Amino acid sequence: MEYSAPGLSGNMNAQPVVQGEIRNINFDTTDLMIVVSTLADGRPLERVPVEGSGTFQLYNMPPGTYSLKLIRPPGETILEQIAQIGNGQMISLQMPDSPARNAAASTVSADQLQHPLSSKGAKMIRKAQSYAAAGDHAQAIDELRKALNEPSAVPYAHSLLGAEYLKTGQVAPAEAELEQAVQLLPHDPALHSNLAYALFLRGENERSEQEVRKALELDHNNSPAQKLLGYILKQRGGQ
Repeated sequence: MEYSAPGLSGNMNAQPVVQGEIRNINFDTTDLMIVVSTLADGRPLERVPVEGSGTFQLYNMPPGTYSLKLIRPPGETILEQIAQIGNGQMISLQMPDSPARNAAASTVSADQLQHPLSSKGAKMIRKAQSYAAAGDHAQAIDELRKALNEPSAVPYAHSLLGAEYLKTGQVAPAEAELEQAVQLLPHDPALHSNLAYALFLRGENERSEQEVRKALELDHNNSPAQKLLGYILKQRGGQ
């Protein structure tokens, strides 16, 4: 079972499906790039240029939750935010500004501007991801539980904890974490798929089917969800 967000294959000749903008940018954007990575393991998926107006385009982007970095080559990170992306949806990255301006920005719909991580939260999530990528799931879980104490990291800590618990066969705590994650990030198909899998393992097939169908509503190409729905329907047919 796949626990990370859907993969992305960059294709610069494809029709862009996501338009993006960087708000409150007041410096030269020459050579700036947006790097999109998976939230689960930090794997880079796509790298696109920033236009002079501060806009950018992402190609062939499946719905899901991703890390977006604004970088200046060779590797200076200027801004990092988490974005929950849907097909055809405009996304915005917000450069730091005055408290009043930031308060206004926080009223933007979660479908447009997604739960920005503080620098502290991003550091905690990256540390947990590095342990997970190295196969040290116990240490990753420990770091993610610490991240629950950082408010900006809470949605992503719940999401990643659910995946880590599934990987280590701890189904009950996985379900509990994923239940909280889907409340905070309701438009992420990978979360609904993971919750459906946890419910399936616990024999809650009716709720599992509801969640897997929600995952497929959000991303009909979600392969893990497609497979799980097949298992559920097959089991129902054998009863």
